[in-house]
Amino acid sequence: MYDFRRTGEFIRFCKQLAKKNQTKHSVLRERFYNLLENPYSNTGFLKGPLRGKRSDRNGDTRFIFAVCEECRKLGHSRVNSCMNCDENPDKTIIFFSTGLRENVYKK
Repeated sequence: MYDFRRTGEFIRFCKQLAKKNQTKHSVLRERFYNLLENPYSNTGFLKGPLRGKRSDRNGDTRFIFAVCEECRKLGHSRVNSCMNCDENPDKTIIFFSTGLRENVYKK
C-alpha cells in the first residue's frame, strides 16, 4: 500500500462533499483507498498544464494526483512542484485536487 499526502484544496473538497452528499463521499473514499493499493489501475496520464500528473475517474468526479516513484523516474519533479518532495518515499501518492470533471481540470 502507498502512503499519501493531500493538498489543502483536496481536503477542502472532501470535507464539503461529506457535508453535502454522504453517499457520494463514501464511494469516493472507497476509490481513494483503492488508489492507495494500485495507483496505476484505470488511471490516465495528463497532458498540457497538468503534465506529470494522473487522473482517476469515478463517475463525474476526478482525482488529480502524482505517484512519487513515477514522477522521479520520468523527471516530473519540477513540473509537479510537490510539497516536501525529497522527504516523500517513492511509494507515496500526492493528491493535488478532486472535483467535478468540468471544474477540476481548470485549476
